[in-house]
Amino acid sequence: MPPPYSLRFPFRLPSDRAIGCDTTPRLLGHLVIRIDDKTKPYYAFVIDGFSSEDEANQFIPKLWTGLRWLLMTNGIAVSAQRTLQTVTYVDDPVEAANNPAKSFGGSNETPVDCLIDGSRPAILDPSKNVRTITGNDVTLLISTPEAAVVAAVSDGVVAARATALEDDPKLSVALDLYSAFFSESSANARFLTLVMALEALTQEQQKEESALALLEKWKTEVSAAKVGIKPDSAQFASLEALDRELLFRKNDSIRSQFRRVVFDELRLSQDLEAAARAKRAVEIYDLRSRLVHDGHIDSEEMSQSITDIKAIVEDVMKGRFRRLVGM
Repeated sequence: MPPPYSLRFPFRLPSDRAIGCDTTPRLLGHLVIRIDDKTKPYYAFVIDGFSSEDEANQFIPKLWTGLRWLLMTNGIAVSAQRTLQTVTYVDDPVEAANNPAKSFGGSNETPVDCLIDGSRPAILDPSKNVRTITGNDVTLLISTPEAAVVAAVSDGVVAARATALEDDPKLSVALDLYSAFFSESSANARFLTLVMALEALTQEQQKEESALALLEKWKTEVSAAKVGIKPDSAQFASLEALDRELLFRKNDSIRSQFRRVVFDELRLSQDLEAAARAKRAVEIYDLRSRLVHDGHIDSEEMSQSITDIKAIVEDVMKGRFRRLVGM
């Protein structure tokens, strides 16, 4: 019978966050999952019990879904590489242990079967003695209990369609933007990042038939007006620009799309306040326009808007996330 395999998946947290690890493993079906915090500034999920390297490799997208759900439920944004590193075991574990030690003026009698990059995922033989190479950071941290982290990630991992997250690229972009919110330092950047997260979810949709009929009528008139005008003239260029503008106007404005995505997603989640919250989202979108054009928003209004739009973003994306992965 082949030996079991372990997956080591390192990740980093924002500089002001930490996980309060208690070394208590959790069963996940036939697997055992825990967090290793001994290679700061990286933490690492260590999952034991895979029957093959292929099974461990296929677990990575599920684990990533779990980490995205951790973002949605606990506001913890992680950064991580998802491409496996190649693991090579040495012929002389004693010499492998002494080589790095000699570089720092000492020796090490504990055999080392392999050295790995502590910042990248690896599939390992648990019977081997593995040493990781990473750097260290010192910073002020806000700690989150390990139990809460492992529980949230596990919920994502065991979702019915845990590998389906990347089938919705718009949601993936929105999650990336929401993740960036937690590392932005200024209120303006945090506010704009949240608004962009919702913008990433919008879909173009054509206007109602009566409006489209008017646009077609105006396009016909513009086309008639171009007849006989020299193509290289300023007048022709102006009419061409108007023609393109009318084509663009067939779709609803970003503002309308913004309202619709909030209303539709919250309604699907049975939110009884969907209409009122969609209206508030549009008010905040208009505030975003003021900020971009005027460069300043009253600090109290900004603070309240960040609170409101963050709650809307979280509920919209949680609902979409749950429906996508089957939670």
